[in-house]
Amino acid sequence: MQDINFEGHPRFSRSYLLRGEDEAKIRLRFHPRFLSFLEQHPPCCAEGSGPQLIVWRDDQQVSPEKMADWLRFGEEWVQRLRLRRV
Repeated sequence: MQDINFEGHPRFSRSYLLRGEDEAKIRLRFHPRFLSFLEQHPPCCAEGSGPQLIVWRDDQQVSPEKMADWLRFGEEWVQRLRLRRV
């Protein structure tokens, strides 16, 4: 699998390595509004399979004080992934 890039979102394409078996399906999920959302936040890592999604940042631990913010960020990922391409 090779890196999937988006011409209209070069910042995302530079910051993220995006791969998957079904590129067409991935491109539908990573719609322009979701890509813009990701470009506005520090890069992080994610891996998903079926209904499972894990989001993390390399070499960073979330302090207990920031855990609620991190969980909200993950929930926002899920909500934005569910939106249809418009």
